[in-house]
Amino acid sequence: MKINNKLSCFVEEGYVVKNLQQLRYLNIFKDRILKELQSIVNSKKITLENFHQFIKDDEQKLDIQYSISKIIWEEQLHLKIIEDNIELYHEIFGKDLDIQSKPHLRIVRPHYPQDNIGFHRDTQYGNNAYEISNFFPLVNLDKNSSLQVEPSSHKKGTLPYTKINNEKVEKGSIENQLGYPYEPKVIDKSFQINAIPIPIKFSQVLILGLGTIHGQEVNKSNITRWSIDIRVKNSFAKSNVKEGYYTKLSSSIITNYANEYYKVCND
Repeated sequence: MKINNKLSCFVEEGYVVKNLQQLRYLNIFKDRILKELQSIVNSKKITLENFHQFIKDDEQKLDIQYSISKIIWEEQLHLKIIEDNIELYHEIFGKDLDIQSKPHLRIVRPHYPQDNIGFHRDTQYGNNAYEISNFFPLVNLDKNSSLQVEPSSHKKGTLPYTKINNEKVEKGSIENQLGYPYEPKVIDKSFQINAIPIPIKFSQVLILGLGTIHGQEVNKSNITRWSIDIRVKNSFAKSNVKEGYYTKLSSSIITNYANEYYKVCND
């Protein structure tokens, strides 16, 4: 099946892959992560791609993922990636934009199913369809290592799923902060998922509607998949997430005007 790369087809397909016009800050972001990884492991031989050859223990992997994520969150390293390509997001939303404060760094080793969360819709977990997820790969991904997406699955209506208790993930835990759900909502096996792999290169972004079915059960390649997931929404779109989940990215002229008016006027 042909991969959608036309923004005009996003409403129909539920996703789009776009080439990034500006790569400066994406390159800076990747270099920062790699240097921090090599510092933690104390080895110049480790790379993002061969991470799994060095880190086989799950707890050690989570510690590294959390340490690097905290740097991203504290330094807000992800903001510049979006700002560098802001015209794309203005085309989708307009200029009133909010961005996720703590995006999710994903590290998925080959043949480690516990590194994935399986197929799902993000709308199952508190977000809504007025938001998008931006999947930036930090390594080149082929059909065996990439995420899978079911085109047009946002038009299938409510999915049958079962909410289960994940004994390994507590609410607010490190795993939970890294994006692993403490109460996974597993799509019923009776529901047919027709997802396709989306091969994608570093320098591209996979933009997903949050009502689109996507995921991966097992990375079947021979490299570790590193990526950063950054959610963006229009500032005036409601969301069911907790306060502080989003921060302001940009504003339109009329919004800035209105803010000045309401600072001093209660009419």
